[in-house]
Amino acid sequence: EHVSLISSGNSIKFGDLGSSQIAWGGAGASSTRAVIGGGAIPAVINNIEYVTIATLGDSLDFGDLTDQLRHAGTVSNETRALWGGGETASASTMTAVIEYVTIATTANAQDFGDLTVARRGSAAASSATRGLFSAGQIDGSNYTNVIDYVTIATTGNAVNFGDTLATRGNIAGCSNNIRGILGTGNAPAPGTVPNTIDYITIATLGDSVDFGDLYLAVYSAGAMASQTRGLFVGGANHPGGVYQ
Repeated sequence: EHVSLISSGNSIKFGDLGSSQIAWGGAGASSTRAVIGGGAIPAVINNIEYVTIATLGDSLDFGDLTDQLRHAGTVSNETRALWGGGETASASTMTAVIEYVTIATTANAQDFGDLTVARRGSAAASSATRGLFSAGQIDGSNYTNVIDYVTIATTGNAVNFGDTLATRGNIAGCSNNIRGILGTGNAPAPGTVPNTIDYITIATLGDSVDFGDLYLAVYSAGAMASQTRGLFVGGANHPGGVYQ
């Protein structure tokens, strides 16, 4: 589906994925192309697909991730997209691996480095130079508030950036070149879904700061942003886990 970020309104159909009904794939983009990697249908897959953002149409095959992967955080700039963390099979198979592709060319992903903490469902935010992976779930019942960062243009292990205000997983992030905005997610206590939004200044190290509150408290939402506006899309709420 697609929306215009400069105006309010409902989304419109863009096309179809080649792998139908993907759950928990990770998407990154340049200004011309979006890449969607991994997910589960229901078995975990390693497919990478892409679309050209300016034209409507179905996705096309891009290549493969280095492993089957779902629920990874994805950061990107005009050149590269990186998938960090995720799970390779189930809630007990968290990985710390970061892999990357060059968005303009179709090819398989390559190893980039490792996160400081293996996790799934982290919030991703990026500028033209840095990518940040924030919070996430580290096993079936435990979560982290650690924020890691990498320099997108170079390969290497992630470095600690700071901590999020709260410990949570299944969190979403969006950003412009200055700020990363972190929202949605569920806290360690069963059934707890906070409505708080945090922000981080990407160019400087430090903990996240309170930004405001979501209109609706959800987890496992999507997020996207232009340089001026960020959207949190869909997700499931509590009680009942009803998808929005």
